[in-house]
Amino acid sequence: MMAVGDPISDQGKVVNSDLRKGHETLKLIFDEVVETAISWTDPTKREYKLNKSPYQITNLDGVQKASMRVPQGGGLGVQWCGMFAAWIWKKEMTTTSVAWRMGKGPIVAGKSVKASGKVQGLAPGDIAIRKDADPKNQLVHHFVVVALSPDGKKVYTVDGNSDYQRIKTHEYGYNDIAYYYSIDSVLRPGDVYSPIA
Repeated sequence: MMAVGDPISDQGKVVNSDLRKGHETLKLIFDEVVETAISWTDPTKREYKLNKSPYQITNLDGVQKASMRVPQGGGLGVQWCGMFAAWIWKKEMTTTSVAWRMGKGPIVAGKSVKASGKVQGLAPGDIAIRKDADPKNQLVHHFVVVALSPDGKKVYTVDGNSDYQRIKTHEYGYNDIAYYYSIDSVLRPGDVYSPIA
């Protein structure tokens, strides 16, 4: 029995054409910020895992269909929270190149930005990363800080890929932040960057 609104059957077949709202915008975000271009016309189906079940989808399926992600090597779907955060930086820093590299985070002017673990320096515009409540889970979630509460206990954010594929505002506690990338880094000397491996 399929859950209401779930476009995927228990047989792993796409059973309807429910499209993600704003899929055109999501495709645009990928095109503008992912460092290595994604081929949307590639007809090759690749494995993508949804709730540990494998599905065969194309890149275009991944961006268009609800609950899907653009597939990549190893059967994992692209987690686009960081890409969305880097895209916001790109829109703010129109004179500086900004890209997203899987496994490296934001790339500014061709260099990888060093992350900071000193949460006290967190400021609006920074890309922050949430701590995972389960230490055995490798989940990493990126978001852009919009504001901080005056008492320093709350962080207000805008998150891409939040609650399974949506863009929405969120509230975190300061203790939820593992590390962050500072938007001011591009204005600082070269020591804030690390060489790209």
